Amino acid sequence: MTVEERFWKNVKKTDSCWLWTARGRCGSLGYGQFWLGYKDGKTTAHRAAWILTFGDPKDLYVLHKCDNPLCVNPDHLFLGTQQDNVRDCFSKGRGVQTSGFGIKEREKTHCPRGHEYTSENTYKNPNKVSRQCRTCKKEKRAQGLWK
Repeated sequence: MTVEERFWKNVKKTDSCWLWTARGRCGSLGYGQFWLGYKDGKTTAHRAAWILTFGDPKDLYVLHKCDNPLCVNPDHLFLGTQQDNVRDCFSKGRGVQTSGFGIKEREKTHCPRGHEYTSENTYKNPNKVSRQCRTCKKEKRAQGLWK
């Protein structure tokens, strides 16, 4: 079986995102991971999708337009620098901006997908630096994106 066949057999295509279904996850954000081969080693599944479709992006990051860590749809991916990656993260509301004293500079009232942060709809992580929208978490779990 070729590397391409081995990769794409682990993808569930939906009308929009193509979801990585293999067990391997890497990083705290739950990106899929894939073993390209002995020489190339392990990488994120979305980066592997880019490599298999377009070729090696060299030192550039492979970013998601859809903001779905398990999506490997090449149409949902784009290249950028580390600075582009950080800018994209903050523009989608995933970054935590703090002052030198650790105080949030802006308090968001809604998650990136528009759900209100209420006490019933918000899970605060034990580290008290970030929070999660319970509605988004339930939707991701229903789609099989969150274990």
